[in-house]
Amino acid sequence: MWYILTAVLICAADQLLKRYADANLEYAKDRPVLGGRILLTKYHNRGAMLNLLEEKREGLMALSGAASGCALTLFLRSLKKGRPSVRLAFALITGGAASNMSDRIRKGYVVDYFRFSFLKRVIFNLADLSIFLGSILMVLCQFGKDNKAGQGE
Repeated sequence: MWYILTAVLICAADQLLKRYADANLEYAKDRPVLGGRILLTKYHNRGAMLNLLEEKREGLMALSGAASGCALTLFLRSLKKGRPSVRLAFALITGGAASNMSDRIRKGYVVDYFRFSFLKRVIFNLADLSIFLGSILMVLCQFGKDNKAGQGE
């Protein structure tokens, strides 16, 4: 149950932050926070990461929908027999994917709202970070000491 709640909270928090960004940030104009290490910057991303497939909206929607569906399916399967670290990884990925997919369906773009000052061209949102962290955790799970051959999950 905690893993489902984690996914729902990530999606809800990101949607609230996106709403705040749309209402309170100027488009493509930086607002420094934390001593300038983080820059709040509203951007409407019509493509995937780094605007990939921006001109191929139908293909992007199909690819995003398939990836989100796979993440949800694997997440639900992990709830029955997955290790806690795998469940958490899928909760992070699924919560982020759900929020970004919701934007794509409702708005036709994903709202990004912050970037790190050392990454000049990459703008994120909480969903992106959640997907990234969940993916890293999943890779670590595959190489972790509790991933033994023949171990039933």
